[in-house]
Amino acid sequence: MRNYFWIIAAVLALGGSLAMGEELSPSSVGFGADGGMRGAAARQHARRDYVRQQAAEASPTHTPEDGDLAGQQAQYDFERTAPAGFVSGQALVSAAQQAATLSVGGGEWEEFTHEPYNAEPNNYTDPFWGNEGAGFSLVGGRVTALTTTPDGTWFAGAADGGVWRSTDSGQHWTPVFDSMPTLSIGALAVDPADGSLWVGTGEANTSQDSYAGTGVYRSTNDGATWQRVGDDAAGNNPLASHTVFRIAFDGSGDAYAATNNGLFRLAAGANQWTEVLDPAGPVDNPPYDQQVTDVAVVPGSGGAYVIAAIGWHGPGNTENNGFYQSTDSGLTWSQVTPTGSIDAADIGRTTFAFSADGSKLYAIVQSPAAEGAGAPTVLQGIFSATGSPASVTGPWTLIANAAKLAGSGAATPNNVTPRGKTR
Repeated sequence: MRNYFWIIAAVLALGGSLAMGEELSPSSVGFGADGGMRGAAARQHARRDYVRQQAAEASPTHTPEDGDLAGQQAQYDFERTAPAGFVSGQALVSAAQQAATLSVGGGEWEEFTHEPYNAEPNNYTDPFWGNEGAGFSLVGGRVTALTTTPDGTWFAGAADGGVWRSTDSGQHWTPVFDSMPTLSIGALAVDPADGSLWVGTGEANTSQDSYAGTGVYRSTNDGATWQRVGDDAAGNNPLASHTVFRIAFDGSGDAYAATNNGLFRLAAGANQWTEVLDPAGPVDNPPYDQQVTDVAVVPGSGGAYVIAAIGWHGPGNTENNGFYQSTDSGLTWSQVTPTGSIDAADIGRTTFAFSADGSKLYAIVQSPAAEGAGAPTVLQGIFSATGSPASVTGPWTLIANAAKLAGSGAATPNNVTPRGKTR
């Protein structure tokens, strides 16, 4: 129930209205005694009007009810934000603060349904997602982040399910983020300097149901309490409404957040994020052309060397895609040209991983060209580089591709990734 009040407060924070429209009769479901539209009816009516308006502005010949993919996506998105066009991360934070001041009603509840929750109909086969036999209540969804603290506690972050803690190697899990303004999680990391747990909110995938976050949070007590990192004096935060791909730390206490709109750095001892890698500029909309999909500190460099990747899958907005490097502790950045097996002109979303001593660097690289061509796999390849330490420039060696993974049994049939989902 409290989540419902967060949504209402967020809409009010945006100046939205919850009652509008004149077409339905007062006797219709969703109308109050005064004839004003209420609840879901108001939201659906607002969504329809908004989609029609946006379609008309985009193309005079577009028919809003034609059922094309763009229209369906717009409807899907707007059902979650109506009557406003969007709900900002900062509005969600304000809404959570307002919800915390609401009174709580008591009372007793009695269960009156006793059917198993995992009640998948007989012979049910999901034609798209392929969870046959898993049941409706046992489908966990996307787990976007995993980490462990020095005391051996495990933490898992879900796409829109918050953060979960396990103290028995994953046998049992307890939610620890449910009271926060958002449950959309993109990254988890432990600061080696003090063992604190950091959470980057906003699932960093480009699907229709990947929601932006409200910033980065820090806990010093295994998730019992949280504090948002980087708020200014007015309580605003530059990472609100971003999604976070990765949080990384160097040996000097500096923190990095790779987001869907630039790379941010938090200097040791400071409490304000600074955007340090943004080739499209600090104010960029849409943000796709500077989507920083990973950041990593080079082991053994004392934090002086940091690498990052920008990788939008396209089509379009890929002009800044590629690998980047900083040699001054993340203050300034330059794009580098990888050598060897990697196609430098076809770099999409990339994930990096160093060996502990820094002598090996691995990269999983997406292919925007394959994405645009509708290929059955969008993997350019898995690559490695060696050195003392290994360099992001390479030379890179291809160690696996889709065909090799399929041959090893480490891939789904036909190597198909459901299109439109996690990229």
